[in-house]
Amino acid sequence: MDKKPNLIVICNGRSCKKYGSNYLLEAIQKKEQNAIKVTTKYCFGHCGNGITVLILPEEKIYPNIKDEKELLNILNSK
Repeated sequence: MDKKPNLIVICNGRSCKKYGSNYLLEAIQKKEQNAIKVTTKYCFGHCGNGITVLILPEEKIYPNIKDEKELLNILNSK
């Protein structure tokens, strides 16, 4: 059974910024409105195809996130 997410860490490395990680960060912060803490980390090492996100407490990395909708679908499935 998955635990409810309480922290989202969004990569803000060069490659992820190119794919819009700053916009994703802002959108998720507005959407979650303190229900889940959202922060950033410089590079998870999964560069190249999209934004990388770490969700805790499950400690699972989701590489290649394309947009807010995809991340919200992941969060809502928990």
